[in-house]
Amino acid sequence: MMFTVKRTATATTVAGAALALTLLPAVAQADDTFTMGGTVTGTGGVNVRTTPSTEGTAASTLNRGAEFQTTCKTTGEPVGDTDVWYALPSSSEQPLYVSGAFVQVPDDFELPNC
Repeated sequence: MMFTVKRTATATTVAGAALALTLLPAVAQADDTFTMGGTVTGTGGVNVRTTPSTEGTAASTLNRGAEFQTTCKTTGEPVGDTDVWYALPSSSEQPLYVSGAFVQVPDDFELPNC
């Protein structure tokens, strides 16, 4: 299980708004969902998109080394050697997505499908 320091990272978004991501270890929530922390490994950072595809609008960018929270994974457009995309909570009802090609999540935790 990966533990991260609880803090808030802010990323620049389209239209100048800010996306705040709370960083937490993998923990059970009151509604039996799980949250897991991950880390951006892409050399220039990674785009956070509105759909699990490079065609989705880039809503924000997370820099290399940034940590994030995810509650589930889904399949989408293949990027590199993976088609896994992680859903990130957002202030709207629609999640945002980051490609598994540019992030690292703990190997010992099976994240549910979205």
